[in-house]
Amino acid sequence: MGNVLGAAPIRILIVEDNRDICENIAAYLEKHRYVMDFAYDGISAMYLALTNPYDVIVLDLMLPGMDGLSFCQKLRTDAKLETPVLMLTARDTLDDKLKGFEAGMLAIRNYMRDCRRCTNAVTAKPTTC
Repeated sequence: MGNVLGAAPIRILIVEDNRDICENIAAYLEKHRYVMDFAYDGISAMYLALTNPYDVIVLDLMLPGMDGLSFCQKLRTDAKLETPVLMLTARDTLDDKLKGFEAGMLAIRNYMRDCRRCTNAVTAKPTTC
């Protein structure tokens, strides 16, 4: 699924501290011509989220500087941003999912098996969490 001719590209912030995983995500998503920025810790991610307009944020839970749950809570409560957040993580227990939803995340995907489902969620461009 690519972008409609003349339509603005979908802008995605990928927040993941493992650069190999970032490369895998980028290789998969660039086929769809998305514009991607990367942050490797929660603090850099917050700076990018506050200074750039993103259509969606793909976020890992375990990050240096600020974990993914704290990032999402601050994004919602302090910054008042409603950018959709998809949690892409290896942690996918029911408790992890519930904490993610409580923090304001839209969806939780296991990056080991759900890259296509994550792309479908990004393409849908949801407007609220």
